[in-house]
Amino acid sequence: MSGVSARCLDFASSASKLGQALASGASTSQNADNLKTYFNALAGKAPSDIKASFQVLADAVSKYADAIKKLDLKPGKTPSAADVQKLQASIASISTPKVTAASNKIQAWVKAGCHS
Repeated sequence: MSGVSARCLDFASSASKLGQALASGASTSQNADNLKTYFNALAGKAPSDIKASFQVLADAVSKYADAIKKLDLKPGKTPSAADVQKLQASIASISTPKVTAASNKIQAWVKAGCHS
């Protein structure tokens, strides 16, 4: 990826970080807080032409992280059926057309070399 800045690669990695977090269930409050901090910082650094999309993603991640923190999830411990239901509900609550559109716009922006 010659000609692509480190900053662009940082933005590009955001989608994979979100996917990894959702797949793992961001299993602890610490992970949830780290994810929330990362995405809010990323939205803060985003260029104005794509900032709104990054903010939509950051808001969704914050909502998810806040829901995770309310659960009794521990690394290496199988979550209760009730916690699994709450986890699935929190993922569903951020799987909205608005979040999907923001994610698609970010992906297109990254593929264009972080230029609109």
